[in-house]
Amino acid sequence: MKNNTVKLEEKENAIQIRYKRHVNDTQLQIFRRVHCVATVKSSALNTVGVSAETYDSLKGQGLVLFNPVNGKYADVVVVPTDIDADKITATIYLKESLEITSDDELIILNNKTAVFSDVKIQRIDNIREDNVVIASKDFCGNEVDLDNFTFFQLFNCYTGESVIVKKSHVQVDGSLAKGTILLNKKQRTFLGLELPKYIENSYWEEIVSKIPSDNAEDLQLLNFAYPDTDHFLKNDLEYEVKQKLLGVIKKYCKPRLSLVPVVDSYCQKVKVGFKAVSDFYVGKSTLSLICRRPYESDEGSEIVRMTATNMNLLGITEMDKVIVRYKNKSVRCRVQKLDDEKSFLEANVPISLNYAIGIPAHLRKKLGICNVNTAVKVDRDTGFIFKKSLNEQIAPVLLTLFSINLFNDPSIWKKALVSLLSIPIVVYLNLSSKRNMRG
Repeated sequence: MKNNTVKLEEKENAIQIRYKRHVNDTQLQIFRRVHCVATVKSSALNTVGVSAETYDSLKGQGLVLFNPVNGKYADVVVVPTDIDADKITATIYLKESLEITSDDELIILNNKTAVFSDVKIQRIDNIREDNVVIASKDFCGNEVDLDNFTFFQLFNCYTGESVIVKKSHVQVDGSLAKGTILLNKKQRTFLGLELPKYIENSYWEEIVSKIPSDNAEDLQLLNFAYPDTDHFLKNDLEYEVKQKLLGVIKKYCKPRLSLVPVVDSYCQKVKVGFKAVSDFYVGKSTLSLICRRPYESDEGSEIVRMTATNMNLLGITEMDKVIVRYKNKSVRCRVQKLDDEKSFLEANVPISLNYAIGIPAHLRKKLGICNVNTAVKVDRDTGFIFKKSLNEQIAPVLLTLFSINLFNDPSIWKKALVSLLSIPIVVYLNLSSKRNMRG
């Protein structure tokens, strides 16, 4: 009995430490204490159903659902439903991951959130580095504090599309007006700010509801461009029509982006090791791609799909390994070519293939990806390429050692020192072809 009491106390202490580090220290604010009374189905696995009044208060905010019983928590998105303010519904995924029971009192927490409605074109010198530039006072009107977090999530409040931005890629500009953000074309596309190939029902209703009854022209243009009930964009539209259509969408649904710190990245330590060595010798290469489902036949495999163009940009070939990263998690898996557009789109809403990566469900779960509208980072696995190229290093290394032994100097220490200095240089030069494969 005493051992059980000690274990319970240790568990409670661990929960308190976790709460202090990840909840209290990160300055999350308690919004409401609630009970989960039912299950909700949603394409976004981290969905929570709340009352309409609660939804209006929380829309566009970074939110965390916390279970104080076991200290577990998760980032969530909310949808309105017919329910009391002190109750919620949650997906099966959330119930399982947070180990929620019917008696548990849960806490909805507000994360620090910066909201942007004025999206401007990024400066050319920031485009290559994939930087995001924001105003200096945008977290609830306070000075932006980036010091304690490694990652931030930038998401579109209307569509749920999101990208993860590393702290080093968030720049603060004191000359920008509050609510202004600078993004490049790829970032705007990933966040659904360019003309979408598909419009979800909730977003469609939001746009249509704001069109005045006496403005039939804009509504006709929308219905012409997205004729199906599924709101898929027509393929044969001219450039001028697309630009006019984008103007209509922006006019009635002014952009609304939110930037929130990733709680799990609070005071995160960056691990370095063999990867740093292989990155140096082989050359690191990274792409941002939008997560999508793979071919149906790929489910259950350790394989992701991307186009030959993106594989060339990364400097890899089929069955090489890549590292897929989302927030502070990563998985290593092999890559195969995405070349069957029909099979790919059978499992996905329309998207440009060169922006997409097909990831099986079990790998998305490992990464903590709850919505296939989010972007991920993809690195070529330099450690795999380094080991794969070891046989190519044997001959030059042996020749180097043989050449050193031909020196007349009998000192074994000098020969060992020359070996230690020359072999890394030979390997680096011999791997130049791998470094040059990158786009």
